[in-house]
Amino acid sequence: MVKGKPGALKCVGCKKSLGKGQRLRCEGPCRNWFHGKIEYVKITPDQLKRVENFVCIQCRDEMEEEDENLTSEDESISEEEPEEKPGKFGLKKTNTNKKGKIITLEDIMKKLDNFIEESKFIRKKMESLEKENRLVTAKLEKIEKEHTQMKKDIENLNKEKQNNYEMGLKNNVIIYGLPVTTDSKDEVKKVVKKITESLDVDIDKEEFECSVIGREGVKQVKVEFKNRELKDAIMRAKKRISLNSRDYGFEKHNDIYLNHDMSYETQKLFKEVRNFKKSYNYKYAWFSDGKILLRKKEDSPVIHVKSANILENLKPKSEEKN
Repeated sequence: MVKGKPGALKCVGCKKSLGKGQRLRCEGPCRNWFHGKIEYVKITPDQLKRVENFVCIQCRDEMEEEDENLTSEDESISEEEPEEKPGKFGLKKTNTNKKGKIITLEDIMKKLDNFIEESKFIRKKMESLEKENRLVTAKLEKIEKEHTQMKKDIENLNKEKQNNYEMGLKNNVIIYGLPVTTDSKDEVKKVVKKITESLDVDIDKEEFECSVIGREGVKQVKVEFKNRELKDAIMRAKKRISLNSRDYGFEKHNDIYLNHDMSYETQKLFKEVRNFKKSYNYKYAWFSDGKILLRKKEDSPVIHVKSANILENLKPKSEEKN
């Protein structure tokens, strides 16, 4: 119930001014004033005291009519679009995306089928790639094996080449200390012939060839014998006699040395062996038949030194730890 000033308001029902008697204001859309005893209201004084939200008959009728219209619209909507129950996978037949576009269950199932097909395609592609990867891996392993074998073959060829080269040097002798001033083979052969005679080795000029090697001032004479026996006889004989250049018509006084002809690699290794012999009190180190040999004592076994690794293994263990 709403109160107002007496005489300032009129009742909409009877068009009379509202006095000190009963008066009410409609809380509905019209917001009009009424006497409590007119037919629009028909309310007793006792009821008036308990009224808090009064709505006139006209507003009540209008509000009920709106409610009926809303109810009928809701019913028509429910009849046209009944509420769906979730189907398989908890999906309804229709849904909406973020943009409000309707998505049917059929659309979802199509997308699911497409996803499955794409997954199958990707799986086949992965299997194909795995197969290709296995083939590539097998090819790489084969190439690696071939490469390893090729390296071994090359090493063997190099060794064979080196051995053949060393074999070609077995009949050769290098003479150091001859102060030769000419490259004439005939003149040099005469000197070499005199040296062989002083060694008591009978040799004909046709049984060997000579050539001058080395740089100016440090020249050597390379002698290539036709057979191995002559070379071995000369190398044995030279151990008994000291040779000097003056004995063969040279003014310069030089000691003459006869050594085996070796490749650069063999010379380098032989030098290491001789140094090893001195450092570790080995008694013998020599070159024979293309081999570098080492012996600790007279009754010790002969060691064939093929590489510097053998010398490392011969070092005392206490030194290896240090």
